[in-house]
Amino acid sequence: MASTYPTKEEALVVAAAEELMVKTMARYDPSHDAFHVQRVRRNALHLARAVSLGLSEDKRPDLLTVELAALLHDVLDKKYVSAEEAADPYAFFLPFFEKTASESGLDLVKDGRARLITRIVENVSWSTEKKLIAAGKIDDWYRNCVELHCVQDADRLDAIGAFGILRCAAYSAATNQYESAYTEMQRRAEPCDSALHTPEGDPAHESSAIQHFHDKLLHIKDRLKTEPGKRLADKRHKLMLDFLQAVEDEYNDGTPIWGQRQIDGPGVWVTCVKGKERQTVGELYDLFESLANELWPQESAPSANAEEDSDEEDGGAEDLEKQIAKEVESMKRPRKETRFANCQTNTPCVVFISCKPPVDPVKLVTTHVENVMRTGVTHTRFTQRLTPVAGTSVANVPEIQSLCGRLVREALAAEPDKKFTYKIELRMRNHNTLKRDTLIPEIAKCVPEGHTVSLDNPELFILVEVFKSVCGISVVKDYYKLHKFNVMEIANAKNLSEEGADSRVQAEKSKVAIAETSNVSSAAGPEEKS
Repeated sequence: MASTYPTKEEALVVAAAEELMVKTMARYDPSHDAFHVQRVRRNALHLARAVSLGLSEDKRPDLLTVELAALLHDVLDKKYVSAEEAADPYAFFLPFFEKTASESGLDLVKDGRARLITRIVENVSWSTEKKLIAAGKIDDWYRNCVELHCVQDADRLDAIGAFGILRCAAYSAATNQYESAYTEMQRRAEPCDSALHTPEGDPAHESSAIQHFHDKLLHIKDRLKTEPGKRLADKRHKLMLDFLQAVEDEYNDGTPIWGQRQIDGPGVWVTCVKGKERQTVGELYDLFESLANELWPQESAPSANAEEDSDEEDGGAEDLEKQIAKEVESMKRPRKETRFANCQTNTPCVVFISCKPPVDPVKLVTTHVENVMRTGVTHTRFTQRLTPVAGTSVANVPEIQSLCGRLVREALAAEPDKKFTYKIELRMRNHNTLKRDTLIPEIAKCVPEGHTVSLDNPELFILVEVFKSVCGISVVKDYYKLHKFNVMEIANAKNLSEEGADSRVQAEKSKVAIAETSNVSSAAGPEEKS
């Protein structure tokens, strides 16, 4: 199907859908205009074709369904149409499908694709997915419909990266510029992101465009469903991080702030000595890079030092012009990208270090803790407890359940037939929205049936750290055996026990020495007196 798509009949239906979309969306603001839809259409088809390469012919996504759903996905966006218009999407689109059937000869109502396209349009949005997760209504169709996933990922890819930044600003400007026209929209929809940027603590900060990045856009990468979509998201996600960093740098009069603003996992939560947060970050950079070089060695770039050394041995035979050219070329060489980055917490005694692939924070932390238990050497002065974070999400129940479910499934996949005992270890800091008694049962729902709770001797620990508006989760083993990853306590206990052992040995040696001296003295005494 992919090689002959579109047929003449399919092209007629696509052209009609495009005409409907352009006519309807002409009144929408630039964040949700026809150009946005064209980008989604292009990316959805790209993802569908890329996904098809790994599937048998009967499981490949239908390209016409993907393209039509992409073209129509925002026609009934609830931010721009009335509740009555959006109430029954199938009834809204049915006249269109019937008309195209008579004009093209391709009856999508009869073959069922009209119903599927409408269902995709109804389920494509981020907010709809959040509601389905919260209500526990994610069904098999939602999990397995490849056409839905291609359109969803394409739409979300256009919400991040360069176009995502532009669209966020455009929507914010539109809601301010046309406030009276958007009054009804604002009553129905989620709070609008009106101000572009505000200082933290300002009443408008939580609804600013910049905060929207932290509430939603920075989490899109981890919620994509197609592998090609995930690969495309990496570069766009990094661009947003760089953009946010630039905003904060400029806001601070060009003085770069200490670390990046947003907490973005995977990574490691760290508790440290109060007032030593900066020093803790420095010592952990060195420690983590050293461990990562052992666990995930990086390929060394071809060294240019050999040529430089040989030139020096020749007594600097090259002339000045060539030497300058060589230095300029060395400056152009790409720097080795660091695998760790400090994320600002603005909280005493708490540090978060994010990790980049292929670093696995669970393996990183457990390896270090095992080394400390064996040697008693931490290689740090101010670090106390390390808590690995395999992923982060916004601190609300639907997002936490989505993240936790994925991480638990990944942890159980290594031994699919085994039934584990588990315990949820929840720690909450600077957060008063969610309550422990409410959150723990919701997290427990993410664990498949057959696995049981054990509070005394669990095999798996689900570590959940809620900090301000962010939740970090990981699934680990031997958490109690490894003293809850408190390396300072482990080292102190190890060194005290060894000092105690040394003291006992030294005491025994002293007793023996005294006894031997006493014996020698008594034997030599008469001779000395004589």
